[in-house]
Amino acid sequence: MSRNLKSRLALIAGLTVLALLLLVPTMRGQGVPLFASYQLDKLSLGLDLAGGMHLKYLVRTDKYIESRLAEIKSEVRLIYEHEKKTPPEFELDRKNLMLKLIYPDAESLRADDELLRDRFSGFDRDRDGNAIVLTPNSDFRRLLEREAVDQAEDTIRKRTNELGVKGSSIHYQRTQGVDTLVIQLPGVHDVGEAKKWLGKPAVLQFKLVPDNRHVAKDVETLKERFPDYERQGMEIYPHRGKPPEGEDQGPIIAYYMLQIAPDINGADLANANASLDQYGLPAVSFRFNDAAARKFANITGANIGKQLAIVLDDEIVSSPNIQSRIHGSGIISGSFSDQDVQQLAGVLRSGHLVVPLEVQEERTISASLGADSVHKGTLAMVIGMALVMIFMVIYYKGAGLLADLALVLNILFILAGLSLFGATLTFPGIAGMILTVGMAVDGNIIVFERIREELRIGKSARSSVQSGYDKATWTILDANITTVVAALMLFQFGTGPIKGFAVTLIIGVLSSMFTAIVVTRSVYDILIEKTRFERISI
Repeated sequence: MSRNLKSRLALIAGLTVLALLLLVPTMRGQGVPLFASYQLDKLSLGLDLAGGMHLKYLVRTDKYIESRLAEIKSEVRLIYEHEKKTPPEFELDRKNLMLKLIYPDAESLRADDELLRDRFSGFDRDRDGNAIVLTPNSDFRRLLEREAVDQAEDTIRKRTNELGVKGSSIHYQRTQGVDTLVIQLPGVHDVGEAKKWLGKPAVLQFKLVPDNRHVAKDVETLKERFPDYERQGMEIYPHRGKPPEGEDQGPIIAYYMLQIAPDINGADLANANASLDQYGLPAVSFRFNDAAARKFANITGANIGKQLAIVLDDEIVSSPNIQSRIHGSGIISGSFSDQDVQQLAGVLRSGHLVVPLEVQEERTISASLGADSVHKGTLAMVIGMALVMIFMVIYYKGAGLLADLALVLNILFILAGLSLFGATLTFPGIAGMILTVGMAVDGNIIVFERIREELRIGKSARSSVQSGYDKATWTILDANITTVVAALMLFQFGTGPIKGFAVTLIIGVLSSMFTAIVVTRSVYDILIEKTRFERISI
């Protein structure tokens, strides 16, 4: 036996064993039904097969630009503090996304204009009386919008993973200047719970409470104490108590007047996990990264005896007194259930949303509809395979049996490939497998017809086989490579189910080329080397 043939047989045997190893452990459980006999639990079902939720979120990129304008306010204040000058008044036009720096007179504006002239690239500067108007230009605005969408998409993807949703699909759409994220969550049927955690901003901040004057039972009292609080960069935050049984939110028990800028925030978290507080109640433990841990230790060490407000999404969840220097970790306690702390910890690990999301569209798909689709798709594939195999035996006789062997191996390799890559199987994916069943024997048909042509002109069986494969190989490669390229384009630019179809088609085409060119030829080469092989059944 030649070295080349030995290498091919070793490759075929190795791939077959690997495929069986990938599939045998999965032929159990509650996964994807295979021929109504086995289960493939490594394959995740798509929304159309498992049922679940479809959500379409509007990404409020205008709020992200607002936040950038608010950051400029803080930067300007710091510049003026450094120069020991009185900052201008600020007016944020949320509708037109403009920030006005209002000066008492034209002379003050001229004196300070040079101070800020080269500070804020990406913003157009205009004069409006005694005010400088900062507006993001079109290029910078689009850059900010895309930045907000990318961050939201990345965070939502992390959250679906943290919340244990397999086979989720998230993709971006922009139509008529509106940015949206379309999210598909297979197997998720609790709409309210999914929206609660996926769309949660999860902005975690830690703010020092300077003294008791910054805490009151009502908002009016705080406004009286701090009439110029907005100019000083402060904001009022509510603190809720424990909710009554059956309620989601508790009553507001106090209001805090705190600086808008946090002393430290959730972006510095290294990890967060479900835990218990000192009273044995559900809580979230957290740990900062090294740099933030040092900063947190310095802040708490310098403010022993003061309150530290832990603010989540603009509401205070707890406000413990600092008893001692805290070295980089802590507990977030509040009115949480066991499920709440598990999900909140996952959401905090995934990072906060820098931009609000608004639900534009939502719908659910029943699991029964998906099960019916799986049954029909599997039945169609089995019938298709049976018809193809019968045709090949009738039309190509012994060679048809060889093609049927290649077809079985082809299906085995496709399922193993999907399992290996943890692919999500959708109904279009099943359609791709059915299409591959027909395409799988296409390469064999090309080879067999070439062999028949060689036999008709009087060549021997051995010579006809060798010549038939040599002539057919490039034709098979040419036809299938163009199909793979088209499938790659579908995968690159398609979404959801289209990607599932493309993945199945790519694996199927590559597998069918291998079985047609390598597997069946190896069988014929064995016959050529081990027998006289003077007749061929074709």
